[in-house]
Parts: sequence; structure tokens; C-alpha cells
Amino acid sequence: TWAILAKYKRFPVSFVNVSAYVEQIGVDEAIASMLAESGTISSVDGVEEAAKTVLIEKLIPAGGRITSAELRANIVASLNLESFLDDDLIPSEDGKLTGWLIDKQIVADDAETFAHINTGDTDGLLFAISKSTKFKEFMSAAEITAQNVDKVLHSGIVPKTVKNVIVDDFADYTNGA
Repeated sequence: TWAILAKYKRFPVSFVNVSAYVEQIGVDEAIASMLAESGTISSVDGVEEAAKTVLIEKLIPAGGRITSAELRANIVASLNLESFLDDDLIPSEDGKLTGWLIDKQIVADDAETFAHINTGDTDGLLFAISKSTKFKEFMSAAEITAQNVDKVLHSGIVPKTVKNVIVDDFADYTNGA
């Protein structure tokens, strides 16, 4: 069956195979290993967006099995989505996932996407800012708070243009400090 075939890597990592496997078994160590080795899912041409979304709903939150956020984003990117993924599909998980999803243009680079970053996840926020090309256009005290403004200003990965906006409107970002 699927589990034995996956354990011994005896089928191609194609959309049809991965979808069938994940539908029957879920994202387990065997399929996670195959996905990690391939880095992509093949044979996605002609697959409907709805079918891709069903698979994505299982892959993106599979951080327990596919621990690399970058790998999960690359796998999803290989599905060649026609439009941005709905923000509701972004799991609430600390780390670099949101930044990688922005970088790979899987989710919109906007305030709604940044709202999914956990409040205390400063490292995840800094990484997402570093991957964003539009952050300075929508940034506000909702993302840059009095509690994290110091880390943002001292970060080596946050673009200088973002830091300049903070300095120019410093009172807005330090209110309540």
C-alpha cells in the first residue's frame, strides 16, 4: 500500500500521488522524507486550483513532519498557484514560515498576512519584514510595537528604508513604552 511504497520511495512525487497519499494517510514521516528529498511536487499542469488548495491545507501546517519552513514554502511554490493563497490558510506558528510564503509569492505581501505572525514572535516578524518588498507601505504600530521596536531597529536583516520610517514616526511606534 501507500505507506510501504513511500517508505521505500517507490513512486514519483507527483501531484496525483502525493494528493492520494496525503488524503489516505496524512503527512507522515515517509511522505515528508520523499518531499524533502525532491523539494518539489511534479506534474501540476492542468490541476485545478481547488485541488491544489486541498493539498496545501495539509502541507503548510505540517511543521512537525516537514520541519523546514523554507522547504514547505518551496513545495507549495512548486504547485504554481494562479493567485495568492487565502490568509486563513497561514498557520499560527512561530518562525520563518510567513516570511518564506511572502518570499515565494504564495501569500500577499500585506498587513493581513503580517497579522498572522504571533505577537511574541519577533524573530519571525523580523524575517518576514526582510522578505517583504512592500512592508514600509503598510507598516503600522500593529506590527511594530513599543515592545519590539528596539529589536527591529537593531536588526541586521530589516531594510534601512523600514528603519527610516520608524525613526521618522518614532512616537507612533513607541506609544505606551
